[in-house]
Parts: sequence; structure tokens; C-alpha cells
Amino acid sequence: MKTKQHNMSIMADGYSISYPLENMVNGKDELKKVAKKIKTSGNPFGSMDLSTFTDELKKRYDYKELGTENVAGVEGTKFSFVMDKSKPNDKIIGVIYKNVMLKSSMKMSGFEINLVASKFDQNVEIPADKFGIPAGYTVEEK
Repeated sequence: MKTKQHNMSIMADGYSISYPLENMVNGKDELKKVAKKIKTSGNPFGSMDLSTFTDELKKRYDYKELGTENVAGVEGTKFSFVMDKSKPNDKIIGVIYKNVMLKSSMKMSGFEINLVASKFDQNVEIPADKFGIPAGYTVEEK
């Protein structure tokens, strides 16, 4: 099966809003115009805000800093943690810079997801309309 996806995620005001822009499966367009809005405030995993990890959370999730790594021309902090200590092979390894995830590799329940930034621009003005959900999408709040 060949899949090509392009998704957008916006994290703001204690929520994560994710929606697909493209979803091609075996050459067929499977795009569903549904945006999912999930409350993330108070959840360090929901916002991937590792700066909020207390010593207790670091211990619970076996959080480790593994040095630095250059991704997209930026030197970030490499880290790892496990979501469930009874499954030590199901871990997340990533690189973060100023609370922006530049790279992540997640192995969970037999699946592997890898994300790597190809470009990182700093101090760039972003038009406000980039933070909105496109017309024609419905929003599911969870």
C-alpha cells in the first residue's frame, strides 16, 4: 500500500487542531475534510511541551536527554522517553529546539512513524490566516 499524506496541526490556547490537506492511498484521493480539536492544556504530551516535564514525569516516562543533533540546520536537544514502561521498545526519540519538534521517531504497538523537518526558519512573520481551518472543513471536538 502506498500512502501520501500532508497534515496540518495547530497548537494554541490549550487545544490541538489537526486536519488533513492531502490523503492519497494507492493513487486514490481519500481526503476527508474533518478537523479534530482536542483539549491539550495540562497535558505535556498533548502539546509536546517537554519544558513542562517535572522530575516526577521524567522519571515516570524514563525521559533522557541524549546530547544534541543538527536537523534542518538547527542544533537541537535529542531526547527519548517511553509512554509505557512495560513496553520499553515503544519509545519516542526526537530532537527539539525552542519547544519546536524538529524530528521524531515513534515506535508503538508494532508501528513506526518518522517525522523530520526539512526546513526551519526563525523570526518569520506568518499570516494569521495560516492558523485557521480552511473553508469546507467540519470540526469535531473531543
